[in-house]
Amino acid sequence: QTIEMLQNLVSSDGRFRSLRDAMHKCDPPCIPYLGMYLMDLAFIEESTPDFVEGNLINFSKLRMVNIILFILKLYFKFYQIKI
Repeated sequence: QTIEMLQNLVSSDGRFRSLRDAMHKCDPPCIPYLGMYLMDLAFIEESTPDFVEGNLINFSKLRMVNIILFILKLYFKFYQIKI
């Protein structure tokens, strides 16, 4: 029963929806699953262009990357890991 609950928690279904919900509900400090955030960064990099119409920098993409990095920094501050 406990193993099934943990398997459902870390399931990659729905882009780790269960794990994301659990991480948002828990009080820090907690250890994030970096693979989830690395997958998010890879998805953003592969699916979003660096430049938009008129050869302008895609600030929307930069904002999405910044949000993920901000979330990771929140976790790292509890463990005093230098980035």
